[in-house]
Amino acid sequence: MRWLLLTDGLSPFEMGGMQKHSANLLKHLLTEGHSVSVAHCVTKRRRIEESEVKRQLGIEEVANCEIKQFVFPKMNRLPGHYIKESYLYSQKLFQYYSQQEDTWDIVFAQGFTGWKFIEERRKDNWKVPVINHFHGLEMFQNAFGWKGKLQQYLLKSPVKWNVLNADATVSLGGSITGILENLGVNRSKIIHLPVGIDSKWFLDNVKERSSQIRALFVGRFESRKGLKSLLQAFQKMEREVSDLTLTVVGDIPFTHRLSMANVFYHGKVEREEEMMRIMSAHDVLIVPSVAEGMPTVILEAMSREMAVWCTPVGANEVMVDSENGFVFKSFKSKDLVNGLKQLIQTSHDQLQGMGSVGYERCLNTWSWPKLIDKFSRDVQIFLERKSVK
Repeated sequence: MRWLLLTDGLSPFEMGGMQKHSANLLKHLLTEGHSVSVAHCVTKRRRIEESEVKRQLGIEEVANCEIKQFVFPKMNRLPGHYIKESYLYSQKLFQYYSQQEDTWDIVFAQGFTGWKFIEERRKDNWKVPVINHFHGLEMFQNAFGWKGKLQQYLLKSPVKWNVLNADATVSLGGSITGILENLGVNRSKIIHLPVGIDSKWFLDNVKERSSQIRALFVGRFESRKGLKSLLQAFQKMEREVSDLTLTVVGDIPFTHRLSMANVFYHGKVEREEEMMRIMSAHDVLIVPSVAEGMPTVILEAMSREMAVWCTPVGANEVMVDSENGFVFKSFKSKDLVNGLKQLIQTSHDQLQGMGSVGYERCLNTWSWPKLIDKFSRDVQIFLERKSVK
């Protein structure tokens, strides 16, 4: 099958779950023998040669792949600027690909990248069906603070238009499917593709032992990741958690780093090998998010035999239950405190057992080779339906 993959960046050149998803999707579509044309961009606006992208992704020897870099537009910082920039970026992609002689069977558009293609398809100016993927649809989940609520308000309308007018939309599963159905997307137009994990995460995994329970938080500095509430919960329990430590990995400003004896700040980690090492040195991943899609970090932790404590948002509960972790009642600080108390009462042997269950579950369910085979077949079946133009 011939794919046109529209992205707003590829890992490791751009950081984020969507960028990592795009890179893995590309690699495994090619492994399955598909032909892929790829659009990507970098926020620092530096030129990255196609050969370098292929080298970093380990696809140097692949012939049926063309990679094109674009510049993501930058406007003023007024509210709504990202939506305008995203439309202009999609417009730029459409202007380029509509003039190419190549023909594709399907367009897979991450986020807003397919916006202009969907518009022109409705006018019969673009013939190739468009599947979009908005990952966690966080704008229809919980919001934290007035800025988060404003961002949600601005994003809801354009996102809804895109998912309702695309030929199909991708769901990560869990509550994400329910959000799409509530928006009015027909179930027949929802194709499932969970986040997957590369096989290299399962290799050379030796867990270190410790007398303490070593918890880990990994995430960007943004309110919906819930770090502020987690730190507040640790602060409330500071006298009770002498046997529990927390390592925070992420670009957290020094002004937001609460000082506690059992909390350590590592900073941003970009190399996967370093993240693997850090996870192997911890017992449990804590994900206190206010809103989520399907966090890759949970699967990464499971592949390193970590237990997972997470909030019941996005597709978290698809991955985590009492057998491989614990689901907080909510993202509120009091519920995080209760969950931490549950963690303190959990023995090392129990955590190790949870980690083993998670490892097997992740290996058998969310490895990319298993996911891509089913997804490509589902897309082929969708294309064969009479409803697709």
